[in-house]
Amino acid sequence: MSGSMHKAAALLLLLAAGCAGQRGCAELKVTTLASSEAHEYGAITLDDRYAYWLDQGTPDDDYAAGAVMRVLKAGGDAERVAGDKGNLLALAVDEASVYYARADGAAVLRAPKAGGPAAPLVKGLKSPGGIAVDAGFVYVTETAWQGRVVKAPKGGGEIVAVATNQRQPTELVLDDDAVYWIDAGSSTSDGAVMKAPKGGGDATVLADKLRRPRSLALDAGNVYWLQSRLVEPGGDRDSVVRVAKAGGAPATLIDNQAGASALGVDERNVYWALMFSGEIVGLPKAGGAEPVVISEKQNGPGALAVDRSGIFWTTDARGTRGVKNQRHEAAVRIAVK
Repeated sequence: MSGSMHKAAALLLLLAAGCAGQRGCAELKVTTLASSEAHEYGAITLDDRYAYWLDQGTPDDDYAAGAVMRVLKAGGDAERVAGDKGNLLALAVDEASVYYARADGAAVLRAPKAGGPAAPLVKGLKSPGGIAVDAGFVYVTETAWQGRVVKAPKGGGEIVAVATNQRQPTELVLDDDAVYWIDAGSSTSDGAVMKAPKGGGDATVLADKLRRPRSLALDAGNVYWLQSRLVEPGGDRDSVVRVAKAGGAPATLIDNQAGASALGVDERNVYWALMFSGEIVGLPKAGGAEPVVISEKQNGPGALAVDRSGIFWTTDARGTRGVKNQRHEAAVRIAVK
C-alpha cells in the first residue's frame, strides 16, 4: 500500500473513532476527477461506477447552455451525458437514465446514461426543484409558496400529489417507504423537515420552526439536514441536525459552523462542506468527538455526495470573493476512503 493510501486508511480509522478530539489531524487522499477553468459546476450524484454532475455552463453567454456530465469514480475522461439550456438545478440517476430540471423550466427531463437525446418526462410543473427516483416513479418538488411534492410513473402517466400546500418545498430524498423533503419557508424561522408515505397518506412534520433548512440525507434510522440560527453580531451560524425517521426531538450534532452548504452520510460518519472556509468536514454520528477536516482550501464547495468509495464534491469557478477578475477552476473531487 502506498504512503498516500496509508494516510487515507489512517484517517478513516481516526474519523470512525472520533479522531481522538483532534481537528484536522490528517487528510484523506483527494483526487480531482474533472475540472474546468471556464464552466461552473453544480449538483452531484452517484451510481455504482460514475459520479454525475451538472455543468452550469459559462458566464460569458449568461449560462445559456448546460450539460449533465459524468466521470468514472476511479478516474478517466469526463463524458457528456446530456445537454440542455442553462440554469440546471436538480439531478438524479437510476440504472438506465439521468433526470434533471432547469430553474426556468416546467418539466423534469430524462436522458439515457448511454447517450441520446433528453425528453420531458414529467410536464406541467411549477418551478421544479428537487428530484428523486425509485424503481417505478419520479418524485419532484414544486418550489412555490403553495407548492407540492408530486410523483409520476417512469413509464408515463398522470402526476399524483404526495403533499400539497407546502411552503417552498425544495430538496427531497427517499427510502423504501417514505418521501422526505424540506419546506424552506421564508427567510425567518418557519422552515420544516417533512415526511409522507410513498403510497399516499398525510404528511408529517419531523421538525419545524427552522431557519434556512437545507441539504437532506438519510441513513437507516435518521434524517439529517443543515440549518441556521441568527447570531448578532456576526450573522448566521449553521448546525448539523438529525431526527429519527419515526419522529421525536431533533438533536444537534454540531453547531457554530459558518457557510455550511452541503451534507452527506455513510454508515459511521456525517460529512458537510463549508462554503466560506473551503473545508470538507466529517464527524462520527455516534458523537463524543471533535470534527475532522478531511480537505481544505476548496474554492466554494457547494454540492456533496457520499458512498462506500469516497466523499465527492464540486467546487466553484467563480471569482475569489473581493478579488476582481480572479477565477478558480470548477472541479469534481473525491476524497478516497
